[in-house]
Formats: sequence, structure tokens, C-alpha cells
Amino acid sequence: MQYLYGDKITASATYFKNIIKDRITYYTNPATWQSTYKNVKGKTVSDGFETQITAKPADWLSLNVSYTYTKSINPDTGRQNLNIPLRVYSGYATVYALHKKLSATLDGKYIGKRYSYGPNNPQTGKYAVFDFTTLYKPLNNLELSLTIKNIFNRFYQEVYGYSTRPRSVFAKVSYKF
Repeated sequence: MQYLYGDKITASATYFKNIIKDRITYYTNPATWQSTYKNVKGKTVSDGFETQITAKPADWLSLNVSYTYTKSINPDTGRQNLNIPLRVYSGYATVYALHKKLSATLDGKYIGKRYSYGPNNPQTGKYAVFDFTTLYKPLNNLELSLTIKNIFNRFYQEVYGYSTRPRSVFAKVSYKF
């Protein structure tokens, strides 16, 4: 991690590489729809990098953007492994008030092209989702929060055949003693 301008900006970059020999995967036969686990012979190599920048231009504001690139090749097909997106973009903006007792965060992510298990390996990627959270700490031990997930009510599937929640609202009261 690199600090710039004191602690106003931080930047980081990470390279990763995983080599998995004889990986086990979940397989659904498209003719019978029967599912089982199956061994994928050979080496599955996944490598890529992640970069992130966080900026705090003022005491009341924090901004973050990140990018992840993952190349994960299936030795059976020579193509990107299923359910692993090639690119992911994400970020957030947080605003603080009342001496940081109150905060509001808007965060989002974009999942790039990704394919899943199912007939003809359907595409489940290429979507963006945004969430919003506000948090209030009136006392040191008390937290009140309200979260709205999927604020634009986007339909998407992280795994083929399993839709995610529509817009959802969560309220929480937490007291630590």
C-alpha cells in the first residue's frame, strides 16, 4: 500500500496466481438435468491483479474505486472458468456528519462478462448493482442503521437459475455492553 499526501490518498496493487491440480467442479448434465460433482483433470490456473485507490479529500468524505482482473482458464475448454468474471469494477462514496456519528454510503459494483452452469452456459455477468447504507451512533455503544440493497431494483443472477433479491430494505439496532 502506498500513502500519498499524508493519509489523504492510499493506493494498492496486488498480483495473484493460483494453480489447482485436478479441480472438482459442479456439473449439470444438460440432457438429463442431473447434477453431480466431477473432476477436472489437469491444472486450472487463475491469475490476475487488483488495484485500489482510496481518497479522503475532506474529513467528511471518503471515496474508493477498485478494479479486479481474473484470468481463470478451464483446462477442459481452454476458456474462462464458469462463474468467474474476467473484470469487476467497484467503489463507494461515504459522507460523514455530526462529528462522524452519522454516515451515509453509496456503493456499487459492475460484474463483467461471466458465464454460468446451465444449458449452453448462459451469461450471468454484465450487470451493475448499487446499495445505500446510513449509520447513526448516538451513543458509543448504540448503532442504528438503514440499508437499501439493489436500490435500482436490478434483476440479475449470480448463479444461473437463482435470482437475487429485488430491492430490499434492512433496519438494524445494535447495542454492545
